[in-house]
Amino acid sequence: MISRNLFCRLQKEDIKRRPWPVVLVFLLFFLALPVSCAMTIENQAGNELYDAEYLAQMLTNAVGVGNVAIILISILGAVIFGLSGFFYLHSRKKVDLYHSMPVRREVQYAVIYVNGLGCYVVSYLINLLLCFLLLQMNGFMDSGIFMGALASIAINVVFYSLIYTITINAVMLTGNIIVSCLGTAVFLAYGPLLVFVRAIYFGEYFATYYGGDIDTAIFNTLSPVGIYLVTGFRASSVKESEIIWMLIKVSAVTVALIACSVFLYKKRPSEAAGSAMAFDFVKPIIKFMLVVPLSLGGGILFQYVSGSRALEWNIFGTVFTMIIIYAVIEMIYNFDIRSAFRNKIQFAACAAVIAAVVMVFRFDFIKYDSYLPGKDSVESMSISFEGMDENLSYVTDVDEQGLAYSRVLTNRYDYEIEGMELTDFTTVYELAELGAARAEKISADHRRNGAFYSNASGSSEQERQYRYYVKFKLKSGREIYRVYSVPADEAEAMVSNLYENAEYKESHYSVYRYKTEDINAVYCRNANIGNEITVNRGGIEKLLELYREELKGLTWDERTAENPVAVLNIESKTSNEEYFIYPGFEQTIAFITEQGLDLDQTAWEEEVKELKVVYTKPFFGESGNAATESDESLEKSVTYTDKEQIREILGSIFSTGYYWCNDSMLNVDPDLTVWTGSEFSSEYGYNEEGISFYMNQDKIPGFVLEDIGYKE
Repeated sequence: MISRNLFCRLQKEDIKRRPWPVVLVFLLFFLALPVSCAMTIENQAGNELYDAEYLAQMLTNAVGVGNVAIILISILGAVIFGLSGFFYLHSRKKVDLYHSMPVRREVQYAVIYVNGLGCYVVSYLINLLLCFLLLQMNGFMDSGIFMGALASIAINVVFYSLIYTITINAVMLTGNIIVSCLGTAVFLAYGPLLVFVRAIYFGEYFATYYGGDIDTAIFNTLSPVGIYLVTGFRASSVKESEIIWMLIKVSAVTVALIACSVFLYKKRPSEAAGSAMAFDFVKPIIKFMLVVPLSLGGGILFQYVSGSRALEWNIFGTVFTMIIIYAVIEMIYNFDIRSAFRNKIQFAACAAVIAAVVMVFRFDFIKYDSYLPGKDSVESMSISFEGMDENLSYVTDVDEQGLAYSRVLTNRYDYEIEGMELTDFTTVYELAELGAARAEKISADHRRNGAFYSNASGSSEQERQYRYYVKFKLKSGREIYRVYSVPADEAEAMVSNLYENAEYKESHYSVYRYKTEDINAVYCRNANIGNEITVNRGGIEKLLELYREELKGLTWDERTAENPVAVLNIESKTSNEEYFIYPGFEQTIAFITEQGLDLDQTAWEEEVKELKVVYTKPFFGESGNAATESDESLEKSVTYTDKEQIREILGSIFSTGYYWCNDSMLNVDPDLTVWTGSEFSSEYGYNEEGISFYMNQDKIPGFVLEDIGYKE
């Protein structure tokens, strides 16, 4: 047993040995907490637009979770204290001195570890108390700020301990300060390095690879800094139980790492001081872990820099990087330039593994692009289309009461395939089969031709495509993600069948999940001229009920052939979404008309005095080849004033807004534009060209095709 007095004396001696980290961390906390709060109060109090509620929120963020300054101080402090605490291990004289003391190594370790943790916590708490005192004196201190600060302490201290312990493990494995710093960087950044290289290779070699948020999740799992940042930034928008569970897991990992570092400290030979690595058995492991991914990454870098995306440059870059990285690591290990290619067997092993990895990707030995799980093994499937309802947005989290949290996911593809679970997935599986067969053929053609880059579509630039993301959720619990791209004419019937599936629509459209109390306002505007009304509060529930029912009955043919007559804008607590109202939505249109918005298309058509059809030819000239400035004309326009012609043209148009939200599903040539006349535009305040529309290629009037010399 060691006496308390001795432990305290050892602590004092340790602090005297390294006062600068303590002073540095204290000053940084002083600037980040009391000084920052004082500046915030002064700046806001002197602002003419002073808002007490806004200031209170700013102060809560300043001392609460997600404060970037505190997170950065915690990361920096953990590395500095971790490196400085066991700095003596790099000097043989100091090692002999410390290890000659009549104190067990476990006690020496505990003294240094507790000091590194305690100095951080004490500096944090003292400055936080100063901040509380400042807030109290100015009348801003309340329970919300206090509870936010407590949550911040818990998160920051737990993650500080994790990074601090990782740094100590790096010091235990090395015998030189420079190598210790490099080792710490490797431990903190190795996970993201693996994820980055993996994502690049899968994306380049496999046509059906889908990264999305999966790579982000892996990054968050493998990187302690990434987990820390994500936990800090999301702490205010997720359930408390999730944060607590995360802190428990991180604490458990930290305890395991502490046990590992204590074991290494006890076994570490004194003569390791000054050498690159403290344990010989670690050298080939670290070397292999660095040479393989860095060499593969070097191949990608050379291939990109070359600009040709050629396989030859990838091979050259991989070999070149492997030789350089291997030689540098050997020289660091031995502090001798002549040892650059020592251990040729290890060099050959690294080369063999790298070659095997490249071959697997190059020839798709794992049959990644063609793989489909057996239909009987699938529990549910999800699908998300590019170029379909791009105006929709989704919230990331929903609590038990159905109230959405504040964070909105901007990438709807990730949200949709994660949240949608179709049990009637026959059509989705057929689409996956179609996509896999096409991807396998395209990838095989590229490999036969020696190409490195896999083009998922393998089609001409002008061919309309359906590109869709798919998730297979297997009965075993495994989840498989793929992305496919096929010509629209091959998949049209399947997409049509899927769209008319009620289960798909209810998962695809978040309007089916809205609760009236979560909606702030609903606006409705005429799709053609922009007139808008605000739906009265009492009518929102009835309007949504009518719209949901008619949306269920909307067929694929109707939505791909008809131009919407109106747009619903639903403003909820967390998002702002637009939904289109089609001519067949009779009950919805009638209800909106009662609300005061005229959606009579006949009246609108009568107001149009002239139309101008503009045809731009960016891909071919009069000769049928690529257009050049020498061609007589790259653009041709025809103006129509005849009422019958105008009416026929208006029957074939889509609004540009509708097209850009649904460009993959509409058979439209964006080089063919329809503009309303200047008289109409001046009345409604548009530019002198009027309002622009695109034409449905299946409905372009014959006289327009003839007048403009249209060529598909």
